Amino acid sequence: MSKHSQKITNFRANIPYTGVFMRHSLNQNQGHSQLRGKRMDGTSRLRALFIVVLMLLATWAQGAYASTGFEPMNDPDEDGDGISDSDEIANGTDPSDPDSDDDGLNDGDEVNIHGTDPNNEDTDGDQIPDNLEILNFGTNATNPDSDEDGLLDWQELDPTNGTNPLNPDSDGDGLNDSAEVITYLTDPKNMDTDGDTLEDGEEIFVTNTNATNADTDGDGLPDGAEVGQYSTDPNLLDTDGDGLNDSDEITNHATDALNPDSDGDGYTDGEEVLNFTDPNNPEDPAPEIDDGGIIPDEDDYDQTELPAIGISVSYNPTTEKSTISWYNIDGDGLSDQEEFNAIESLSSSVYYVYRHTTRITQTNLQSLQPIAELTTNACESMNSFLCKNGTGSFHPGHSVELQIGPEVSGEFYYAIITMQSDGTETINLYCGQNVLCNPVNETTEPVRTPSLLSATFNAQSETTTLSWVNYNQLNAGELPETGSDALNIRVWRHLIPLNRSNGFILSTTTSSYLVTTLTASNTQITLDVPPNIQRSVYYSVTYYLPNHLGQGLDYEDLRFELPDGSVNSNTLSIPIIEDTSNPVIPEGVAAVFEPSPSLGNGVTNVSWIDSAGEVGEIYTIWRSRLPIEDVYEPGVMMLGSSMEGVTFYPNQINRGTLGYYYYCVTIEDANGRTNLTIGESNCATVFENTFDPWIAEPTDVSAEYIGNALTRVTWTDQIGVEGEIYNVWRSNSEITNETFSSNPPTLVGSVEAGIGQYDVPVDGDWTLDSHYCITTKARYNLEEFLNFADREFDEDTGTYEDFRFIQNCIGPIAEDISPPRKTPLNSVDVWRVGDVAVRVNFQQIIEEAGETYYIYRCTDSECFDEKESSLSLDIWELVDGPITFTSEDEPAQTVSIPIQAGLDREVWYAVAAMDIDGNLQFELEEDYNARLVDEDTLGPELSIGILGLQGSSMKAGTYTIQATLEEAAGGNLPKITIVDSQGANVVMSLVMTPAGAMSNTYTYQFTLTENVPAGPLSIRVTGYDAYGNSAITQVDNYSADGLAPTLTLYSPSSQSTGSSYRYGDNLMISGGAIDDVGIGTIQIRFTRNLDMQSEVVEAWQNLDVLIDDDSEENGVSFFITYAAKNFEIGEHRLEVRAVDLAGNWDDAVVDFFVDRCEQIETGELQCVFAESLEPEPEPEAIELEALSPPYMFTYILAAFNIFAFIMIILTLTTAGRSPSSDEEDEGEDWMKEFIGTSAEPDMDSIMDTGKQDPMDSAPESDVNDSKALDDEDDDELFGEAAPKPKRRERRKSSKRRVRRSRADEDDEDDEDDFGESSKPKRRRVNRK
Repeated sequence: MSKHSQKITNFRANIPYTGVFMRHSLNQNQGHSQLRGKRMDGTSRLRALFIVVLMLLATWAQGAYASTGFEPMNDPDEDGDGISDSDEIANGTDPSDPDSDDDGLNDGDEVNIHGTDPNNEDTDGDQIPDNLEILNFGTNATNPDSDEDGLLDWQELDPTNGTNPLNPDSDGDGLNDSAEVITYLTDPKNMDTDGDTLEDGEEIFVTNTNATNADTDGDGLPDGAEVGQYSTDPNLLDTDGDGLNDSDEITNHATDALNPDSDGDGYTDGEEVLNFTDPNNPEDPAPEIDDGGIIPDEDDYDQTELPAIGISVSYNPTTEKSTISWYNIDGDGLSDQEEFNAIESLSSSVYYVYRHTTRITQTNLQSLQPIAELTTNACESMNSFLCKNGTGSFHPGHSVELQIGPEVSGEFYYAIITMQSDGTETINLYCGQNVLCNPVNETTEPVRTPSLLSATFNAQSETTTLSWVNYNQLNAGELPETGSDALNIRVWRHLIPLNRSNGFILSTTTSSYLVTTLTASNTQITLDVPPNIQRSVYYSVTYYLPNHLGQGLDYEDLRFELPDGSVNSNTLSIPIIEDTSNPVIPEGVAAVFEPSPSLGNGVTNVSWIDSAGEVGEIYTIWRSRLPIEDVYEPGVMMLGSSMEGVTFYPNQINRGTLGYYYYCVTIEDANGRTNLTIGESNCATVFENTFDPWIAEPTDVSAEYIGNALTRVTWTDQIGVEGEIYNVWRSNSEITNETFSSNPPTLVGSVEAGIGQYDVPVDGDWTLDSHYCITTKARYNLEEFLNFADREFDEDTGTYEDFRFIQNCIGPIAEDISPPRKTPLNSVDVWRVGDVAVRVNFQQIIEEAGETYYIYRCTDSECFDEKESSLSLDIWELVDGPITFTSEDEPAQTVSIPIQAGLDREVWYAVAAMDIDGNLQFELEEDYNARLVDEDTLGPELSIGILGLQGSSMKAGTYTIQATLEEAAGGNLPKITIVDSQGANVVMSLVMTPAGAMSNTYTYQFTLTENVPAGPLSIRVTGYDAYGNSAITQVDNYSADGLAPTLTLYSPSSQSTGSSYRYGDNLMISGGAIDDVGIGTIQIRFTRNLDMQSEVVEAWQNLDVLIDDDSEENGVSFFITYAAKNFEIGEHRLEVRAVDLAGNWDDAVVDFFVDRCEQIETGELQCVFAESLEPEPEPEAIELEALSPPYMFTYILAAFNIFAFIMIILTLTTAGRSPSSDEEDEGEDWMKEFIGTSAEPDMDSIMDTGKQDPMDSAPESDVNDSKALDDEDDDELFGEAAPKPKRRERRKSSKRRVRRSRADEDDEDDEDDFGESSKPKRRRVNRK
């Protein structure tokens, strides 16, 4: 116990005696209740004072403790990496290595700062170690693509790319680095890869040029120059399409690359360059050329090319037509032969007319299309000589007209090209001959008409409503609507559709077509249609424009054409039907029934003649069993309808129909008016009979004797019936309708619908060939069927059966039911050379001809019953057949049946013969045509073990390997092979030794040397059964292990020996172990109270371990924590042992101390066990002066004792006086109560002047109670168990109980604060 603790204990021990001393200092006259209150007050004040003292001491101790700079022991961090050892073990890092993955980064920094994996030197797997990413490159070590541009960081740092891994667009050209490297193949470090002054991003996304080619279109100009300087198209070689590339125009000719005709002379720049004229000078005339260009006006042209001669074009603005005229060649100047050849070729040639906005040359002619409607034959004469141009009988020339569309205004050039029959075209173009070198002006009027004309006829109101959109609604104010020039809307009705070619007819006979004239604001009109009329008409709407072409020159656009050549929408393209009359019923209605004997159904074709004058009408067809007077009467069925022009209706008649039926046809016109009149002209009657023609029999009947006394009859089900039953009839003679009654056939079977076959058992008594017929028995539900004598009606079932026998019979059929005799089976054995197979040898039946043989197999345990069986049983399986003999001289044949691997069974094999009639010998006889064979292709099963080995790991030594076969062995002995962990053969295919003469157990003695590498051993044994089948069994659960494991103790380490642990600390045990094969267990053991009489050596106990599956060293780790308070104060020992699978072990020993320490007044840490080990210090001689503190304390203590002694004497003196009787009784009462008895008080006990211990005089129960109270108080004060002194306690009276009020408590407090009270105080006493 420390000195400080001893002082506190002494202080507590003195408390009771001080209390007694205070009791005796009270005035006796104050009464026992006052004394009791004083006793309570002293205790309370003393306890309060003591608590204050403790608080002061605690405050002082805390300050002294803090002043020492001592901190409590936390979880240790052995490697100082900022992560506690326990966390490192939990995370799998090495608590003794601050950089577990050796990546140059502290484990703590990786976890707490960088967020990387302290066990992986390359956290993000980008092939760059974490320390280089963080310290050198500044990349994100947790993201393989720091800038997320699609390239991994290592790819960007690779000199091949050399891009910035922190910038997704390293060169700032607007393209992602990965897009440049992977997609566009541009340089990610150069914003202009091809050096054309356009950034790569601009080329890809804006100009659509090639970012790797400075001149995308190959015109000789860089893309940047075309975009920024010349405004040409970098993707077009020739921006303006004049035949010169952009570079030639800008560099060589100084022409405008954006204008195909730089000088505006009508010739493109390419044509002028081709013709050697100046493309920048409009005055430069075209020279004469001979290489396919334009030749100026002259008469010198080559007639052998058959060019058109004398082209001229005139335009008529009124009709808006251009007339193109020309002549054929005349042959002048040609030799007779040349002229003949030219004219001959001309007779079969055609002229193509071309039109263009610029002069037509051979260059632009290639891109032009001829005007198809103007293609003209050069000559129509049968006499080719007359095709040449001339007067009289010769060809007068050609003239064609071209209708110019609306809204055209410009100059146009024409050319005429001759195409000969062999495909040769005119080569040269001659101005004024076959090409027009001076343009013709063609200007047409714009379209100024209403649009979107629509028409609707209302049959109820008998009106037609027209509506349209006015031109000014779309083009406000363009046409005058008021004044003398205001337009008028004219509405026309006509019987034919109008277009550009015939629209003029409206102006020729206006009164015939004009319906009405309206003002400019109208957009709709409703016209009355006369009654009893039916017509199909068109409507048109036009504008009549007064003075439109000049004063007095009115204009009305009757072209009905749009600029694109389509018909204008101011005229109807589809007629409207205006019908105010009732439709006329059709005439000539006829109905013809056509049966289908094969199907049992038919069709009635209803026909009629369309009603005259109707358009768009619909005809409705009606049918009834009775004559029709009204289509709405009961029994009349509407079959369907037919459109105009379709004058027949096929009505499908169902099977079973028989009787007269009536048909009528009514009409409904296009406007919904109906005429349901019924009369002779629109009705017809027809007899419909689908029964009489219908052959109610199945078809395709056939029969074949299939052997084994069975004839199979097949057929195709009858069409048109459901739920029928088919009866199979047999007779020795042909079955007919007549013989069915005179010589009735035998009903041999019946089947339901859908089966289509029946196997007839052949009776052995049948001596003649058989005839078979199939009839259908069905329920038809027709009374008319009773009228037919050749049908049978069954009144009980309501079914009918047709016995005409027209298409449902077959015969005669020959039926031989005698099977061949049993086939002798000579032998059945198993052949094991090569592929394993069963060999079946059987004899040929000589008396049969054309027979075939079949081999059957039975694997059932009950194949034979009393040595007999039958192939008709399901247990027999056909395995081979049909088998034939090559000749009758071959007595026997051997057939091999392959056996699949993995079988071990007994099998019956049988051979049966089938004759040419299909009769099979079913009967089997054991050991005659059936024999038993053992099919065993399965290798033996065996087990492998090592005798006497505990576990599966072996040290160096000799072992006996035992192999046991689970079936009888053959002549071959098992062979053993042992392979070590490196794949080397320790033992290779050595023969094992039998363990006994009749035993299936074999052994092999095996010596494991230290040279065998540690690791798993593969033991393979090849066993053989009695049939020579082999099987290899391999076990891999044994291992060679000659090396001890390596144990590493992280905490406490070997340097921790002698370490001290305080109460409240934890003893953390952690470490790891590796082994060449595997760790079996980790064990620990404690030796408590080392080198003491109470030393205890505990048993070994196994720890739970963590297995590192990724370790190549078969490593485990462990971690456990013990509380130091579980050990007594003193020295202890920890032993840790790692044991491998073979029993080899490695251990570590650490000694440690457990101590209890506290901080004393000086601030020093005082430990019980450590202090007990230190030698007692030598006492020092202290020289004191007279006024030194110890002497002063002694002087004061002596004075205090003298003062106390005087007070005791005074108290005794006062107590010895004789009081009055009342006072004496009162004194006695309180004294008795005070001492807890009615007897005379023991003054020695009260004053403590006796020799006996005051506690010895108390009853044992009181003493125990006192101790209990003391213990309780001590616990409250100190909170820990400590030696406690004995305390005296007076016995209390049990006769009186005095209750103290709250006011009394307050008074007591007042008395404590201000001295003696004027009122006597009472305290509560517990009485026993």
